[in-house]
Amino acid sequence: MVVIRPLAVFLSTTGTQFTWNERTFIAAVGPRGIIPASTATLFSLQLANAGVPNAKSVVHVVFLVILVTVVVEAGGAPLAAKTLDIIPMTVLIIGGSRIGRALADRLDKRGETPSSSNATVRVINELRSEGYSVVRGNGTDAAVLEEAGGDRAKMVSAATSDDDQNILACQTARTRFGIDRLIAQVNKLENADAFSDLGVQPVTPVTATVDMMDDLILRPNFYEWLSAVGDENEIAEVVVKSDAAVGEQIQQIELENDAVIALFRRDDEFIVPKPTLRIQEGDVVTLIGKREAVERSVVMLE
Repeated sequence: MVVIRPLAVFLSTTGTQFTWNERTFIAAVGPRGIIPASTATLFSLQLANAGVPNAKSVVHVVFLVILVTVVVEAGGAPLAAKTLDIIPMTVLIIGGSRIGRALADRLDKRGETPSSSNATVRVINELRSEGYSVVRGNGTDAAVLEEAGGDRAKMVSAATSDDDQNILACQTARTRFGIDRLIAQVNKLENADAFSDLGVQPVTPVTATVDMMDDLILRPNFYEWLSAVGDENEIAEVVVKSDAAVGEQIQQIELENDAVIALFRRDDEFIVPKPTLRIQEGDVVTLIGKREAVERSVVMLE
């Protein structure tokens, strides 16, 4: 627990994309279970048959080790994750409609951690059987949002068929948890301006359909590339914090092959990246390219 596992973890993860905190967490969590228990039982029986004194003590000691690792390492995992700041940020989805479920499925495939609320019992059972975190209750209730992970959510997507409920859920998330990234399905086009005025990004079925058709007309090649985002291709935004990147020119940053910097955002200004542009800490960089290359490049910059 204290020496062997941490040493093995740090040696085996050297040169990987895991951060120092992530490696520390892996080293700190290693509960034991059925394999040592069954092995100890077999050894104990064989030792007892051979007439070895105190042969049953092997089982006692091993089960004591199992108990300690479960209580200390497994039980302390949430605290360790919180202390090391590696708890994954949640995308909180309000609503268990087809749109909400499809969004959760897509986010899950892209490595995000979706959490849902405000769904029927049948939908909740289906989502839970598929491995999603789902809370039953009204998404406008602060207690329900907290249970669903509102305290660690980085954004909220309200996707119910009721515009009033969507906007109230977003306002509750902002005032109760300080979440600023709010997206909402707007079922009535005339309500879109009201959402925008309150700082909620509106998405209406009409405009979404028009935008998609417009992309197919004007940018068919780009749309075809976008259709593979999450599978073969990827678009990712990262806030630059890496000491190896801050202060360097773009042309000096050795990104992974098949990944390029497509856009910069510094404060409220969007900047088209040039080779001589010098990166500053806090710049928001948009990367595009092949999925694995983009994912590795994100790790290099954050």
